[in-house]
Amino acid sequence: MDPKTDKSSIHQQLIDHGLPEQVIEEIENFQKTGLFSDTDPDERACEALKELGATEALSVLSELKQSPNIEHVSNKSALLCSLIKAYRQKVKQGLDVGVAVKRPGPDEVKLKIFVGRIPRDMFEDVLVPLFEQCGTIWNLRLMIEPSTGYSRGFCFVTFSTKEGAQEAVKKYNGYEISPGKFLKANISVANVRLFVGNIPKNKSRDDILEEFKKHAGL
Repeated sequence: MDPKTDKSSIHQQLIDHGLPEQVIEEIENFQKTGLFSDTDPDERACEALKELGATEALSVLSELKQSPNIEHVSNKSALLCSLIKAYRQKVKQGLDVGVAVKRPGPDEVKLKIFVGRIPRDMFEDVLVPLFEQCGTIWNLRLMIEPSTGYSRGFCFVTFSTKEGAQEAVKKYNGYEISPGKFLKANISVANVRLFVGNIPKNKSRDDILEEFKKHAGL
């Protein structure tokens, strides 16, 4: 959309794009709360939302709203387009496209990769389009330092297929994401170990195992 400050003009532009009224209302709510600027979403994102239809567009907007670190993303329209693309891919593959997407279980651990050495001023609007080149992204979780609002330099990306995760590691391990900045990528390994301290010295190994059996079904 063209930069304008007049709210009625912005509303009319959304209507002119052919967006359903429910979608327009949600976009205007985003603008009121500061999640979107008056120039969001741009024409490409509006066109993509229109093609989805009202129900699907609202679902994607809800997913965008729940995205962690969304307030730090500079190009929200680009991120929205990436989410729409991922949504379409999930539909095509027959995957669950509800807003409350379940997280992968232990048998799906090979679908998640760890990505480190990310520039601290880089956010999802850059990372999502980058990694979705390797396959449908189920979830991307960028870790943020609360005190600064910048990233902690690493994220976890979960793909919908093992092949996507493997391709991402192959393609982006050592990838120069910006001048002099090279990513580190590998399959994420779940940490299933538990540290327990202050165990009384008179407790034997069998005593400890017996106690944990009561709580963990060992």
